[in-house]
Amino acid sequence: MRERIIKLSVFGLVFALLMGGMGVAFALSNSGGEDWEYYREITIQEKSAKTLRGYQILLELNQSNFPSKANTDGSDLRFEKGGREYSYWIEDYDAGRKTGKIWVRIPNIPANEEMKVRMYYGNSKAVSMSNPEKTFDYWQSFEDGNLGDWTRTANGGDVVSERSYEGTYSAYVQDRGGSSGSHGGEGAIWSPNLASSLFQDKKRFEFSYQIDTWVNDGDNNGEGCYLTLMAYNPNGDLEWGINYVLCWDDANDPYSGTHTESGQYTNTLSPQGFRTIYLCDPIDSHNCEPEMLDQWHYHSRDVPDDMPIGATVDWSKVDHLKIEMGASGRDSLDTDIKYFIDFIKTRKYATPEPALTISKEYLTVPTPLKLTKTVDPSSIEQGDKTTVTITIENIGTTTIESVEVADTPSSDFDFIKGETLAKYSNLKPKESRTFQYTIESKQGGEFDLGLATATYTDEKGNYQIAKSNSVMVEVLSSPEEEIPGFEAVFVITGLLAVAFLIGRRERAR
Repeated sequence: MRERIIKLSVFGLVFALLMGGMGVAFALSNSGGEDWEYYREITIQEKSAKTLRGYQILLELNQSNFPSKANTDGSDLRFEKGGREYSYWIEDYDAGRKTGKIWVRIPNIPANEEMKVRMYYGNSKAVSMSNPEKTFDYWQSFEDGNLGDWTRTANGGDVVSERSYEGTYSAYVQDRGGSSGSHGGEGAIWSPNLASSLFQDKKRFEFSYQIDTWVNDGDNNGEGCYLTLMAYNPNGDLEWGINYVLCWDDANDPYSGTHTESGQYTNTLSPQGFRTIYLCDPIDSHNCEPEMLDQWHYHSRDVPDDMPIGATVDWSKVDHLKIEMGASGRDSLDTDIKYFIDFIKTRKYATPEPALTISKEYLTVPTPLKLTKTVDPSSIEQGDKTTVTITIENIGTTTIESVEVADTPSSDFDFIKGETLAKYSNLKPKESRTFQYTIESKQGGEFDLGLATATYTDEKGNYQIAKSNSVMVEVLSSPEEEIPGFEAVFVITGLLAVAFLIGRRERAR
């Protein structure tokens, strides 16, 4: 008997350990008190032959894979794998057109391997968890409504809510009122010191901008707008810089020099020089038109490829970087160049990028396997027996297969007979099975008989786990054993006392 109980206990421990690796129940954040009804599986195939850590994947939604049953603003979207929820940012989401762009940060994508992530939706009370700061390596969108730790030239720029690409606020940069083509009139804002790790080791530098006012007066002075990434060594000297030119009119090689933190233009090159990247449409080598006015434009650049031409960049010499946004120039009618920046971010990338596929829609149902545990009788006397019954029922709408159910008898009882393990090749919808075992109480008290556990495979072939309710048994101590025991102690104590008194009298004689 004892040997059988030990074997069953060992099996129960091994079973529990195995099931622990198959997934556990989890709760998605900000549910509003309700559950998610649907999900799609996102398959991620790594293609660069390198393990990617903290990697941001771009999920592009269209009419073929759009989660139409999600909230119209996507506020109930959640991304999860193995009970771990992932950070994400909704860049664009249009339920009417059924299009969207969503960035999801994946902690680990193994080299050359395939992994699956679930996208849950269908919860009308869920509150959005879209968070770019937790998704990207670096993020700035001025959504607190002010420049914060960014600096500006006098009247050179600020944060406003008059227009935005995403969120409520954007920053604008505008010429400070200098004469046409005068660099002294340049308006600029620039970031605090940024860690070099935000830009090195295969990073993308990305930003959105919109040009509000553009000066193209045909004179020989240089009106333009730019965004510059500048690298400094520990001494505060400029190592190199990259100028992203958004618009430029009438001048020699635009911004071939550097821009100081006072917004002034100088002709002093850094040791490794600057590189100019035209994001506008070049007309000739000295002039380019901006992209369409009053529309948001999104640019993604590979920082290593944008390094100054011919330069061998030594990141060990770079202590920090800064971002500067500037605008310079006004025409004879006193019209100043002005543009807006909504966000700036950096993210990891690989060559080639991982490939993504999105599955069809699945209905999210709490485990279709209902596992019920009962005990009868639930109140017994010490030394009596009781029977534990396990009922397995498929309450879902599809057949489940490879069902295995196990229960471990409590060590507070002796196992008498019956089955504690059952296997079924399949269970059809509404079909149920039952098995029982008998145990005998060893001592008085109240005892929790624990949970029965089952595993099975669903209609997609995925392993699932289900657990039963817990049951209690009350064991009453037997009066026949309790009272005589007390009386025996009382009698023995009395006899000892009498013997002691008799002994004293004998000695006294």
